Amino acid sequence: TVEWDKGADLTSSATLSLGTDGNYFDVTGTTTITAISAKPLGTRILLQFDAALTVTHHATNLILQGGSSYVTAAGDHMEFVNYDGTNWREVNRHNALTTRKDNTSTSNPTVNDDTGDGYTVGSHWYNTTADSVFICVDASSGAAIWECVSTTETSASSTTNTSTTSTSYVVLNSMTITPAAGTYSVRFSASFRPSTKAQEVQFAVHSNATIHADSQRRLHNISGHDHDLFYPSATFAHEVTVNGSQAIDIRWRSLTGDSADCEEREMIIQLLRIE
Repeated sequence: TVEWDKGADLTSSATLSLGTDGNYFDVTGTTTITAISAKPLGTRILLQFDAALTVTHHATNLILQGGSSYVTAAGDHMEFVNYDGTNWREVNRHNALTTRKDNTSTSNPTVNDDTGDGYTVGSHWYNTTADSVFICVDASSGAAIWECVSTTETSASSTTNTSTTSTSYVVLNSMTITPAAGTYSVRFSASFRPSTKAQEVQFAVHSNATIHADSQRRLHNISGHDHDLFYPSATFAHEVTVNGSQAIDIRWRSLTGDSADCEEREMIIQLLRIE
């Protein structure tokens, strides 16, 4: 039976320097550990981690269970035995993995709702105002990622006719949304009417005034076809990331400089994750 004596806290470092006042230590900080200072053969130590950090596996210096490096969470314990007077082998591990659920929040999580607040991979966050559900997929300090697993959509629509003759992209009237920070999918559909028999109209998703080139679509009215009809068109952008002050909008242009009309139109954005 091993008797554990609590020593003074250790500050994480590349080579973790063990104290002489015990064999059970709290490890503070987030610096990656690649080695542990030497102790006599057979020495056992128990480390309790206060935050997320990486303990790096090494084939001789620091042998971890499973032969791979490990990212700790607050409250995790790792037990090591010195097997040759210099190097260490992990012999036991306890994962805290306490999932924290916040089912009373009236706002979405942010990148700062992280391991320092007790969140771990798998934590759930419920926004009771927006009826949104999030799961933490990365709890890294200051860089947490929360996947939205519910359908959280915002839309903009209009049936008011608008027109343009601009040959460079301009914002399509009523097709602007400035959402909270996050990554969104964007869907857009509309009815366009060219004014001539050989007109080309182009439209695309933009965020922060920057085009998402893969969303760019073109409507070409072939010469001889009726130019007094509305033609349905649509586009989609899979991932658009904004910081909370940046707008997502649809912009359009008339490549030929002739007047083009747009009537029924709708843009829908769906929150994918916060990162």
